[in-house]
Amino acid sequence: MHAGWVWLRTEDIADLMEENARLHSVLGHCPKCIAMLDHEGNLVGYNLEFAALFAVAPTISEPVVHLFDDGPRDMLEEVIARAGTRQRAGALIPLQTRDGTERAVEFLVATIPGDEQRTLGVVLAADDRTGRITEEAERLSLTRTVDAANTDDAVSLAQAALCHDLNNALTATKLWMDQLRLAIGPDSQAQHLLAELGTAVKFATDLVGRATAEARTRFAPRTETADLCECVGRAVRVVAPLALRGRVAIVLDVRSNGLVPLGPTEVTQVLTNLLTNSLHAIEDAGRPGRVDVVVECVPPTCIVTVRDDGVGIEPSALLHSFESFQTTRAAKGGTGLGLGIARTLVEAAGGRIDVLSTPGRSTEMRIELPRVEPVEARDVG
Repeated sequence: MHAGWVWLRTEDIADLMEENARLHSVLGHCPKCIAMLDHEGNLVGYNLEFAALFAVAPTISEPVVHLFDDGPRDMLEEVIARAGTRQRAGALIPLQTRDGTERAVEFLVATIPGDEQRTLGVVLAADDRTGRITEEAERLSLTRTVDAANTDDAVSLAQAALCHDLNNALTATKLWMDQLRLAIGPDSQAQHLLAELGTAVKFATDLVGRATAEARTRFAPRTETADLCECVGRAVRVVAPLALRGRVAIVLDVRSNGLVPLGPTEVTQVLTNLLTNSLHAIEDAGRPGRVDVVVECVPPTCIVTVRDDGVGIEPSALLHSFESFQTTRAAKGGTGLGLGIARTLVEAAGGRIDVLSTPGRSTEMRIELPRVEPVEARDVG
């Protein structure tokens, strides 16, 4: 057998090793903490890194969820069940190990396929992100990138709004100038003054048009595409410190993946804004909570749903959710820009974003984006 492993039911593992050659490479080279489970979620074996991470050393085959407290237990049980139908599922779960240590652990659960659609067992991989989540966000510069992008977008939106109002005022000015030109007659000495005024108004109109065009380029359709699941993972890592602080579990349910017509930075920005809103809603509830992220791409659409069990949104506030500077968290540093910017970016890519909320219970954000075919698929034939 493999060194550094504890096997509780070797006959099961022998069958797995013989029937699935790919398991050799998983067991021998995967750097994460690993446990092997049977169809019912019972421990079959685990490596020493798994035992060290969770401060456990099981000697009997028991349900792996029994190693954890009730909250993490329920979530992990759900993730394992999902892997049985999706082949792959994951979650970032804050938990306390048996030695009292607070940790943020990223779990990945994958089924081991056998012959004729038979499942041989389940691999449970665990990665302790407690000491690395802030460092990783710094290394990727994603937090700063999203903040900077939000600021740039807010400036562009404000610039576009100001240009819109100025253009209305200039249009009215030109109309009044036409009326005045008719009223004073063609021979009036004031005609040359109107001509000079017309030159100034045209110059102002050109400036407004140029500023409007610059603002529009920020949200213009682009040729960039992004892998949706990669961006979801990146966004989860950006908000991981906030989730750990609030003892919030982020549970991922990736049903299918696809490309969307936005750049990776923009997609990460949109998802980070939504996840941050959800985490703040749970923080305002004053208790641990949970955020579910579901990804599903079925041509011609990719859908991401972000659902939290936070304080919810009152109907009066829900009507203004996507308006700039509308926030219930101004006293806590909220700017009210995130959702408005998210909607602008999504709509610029031909998508839409909707929100449903039950005050005091939950909020669900749903993003729909066009699914883009890979270049290879488009070029065939």
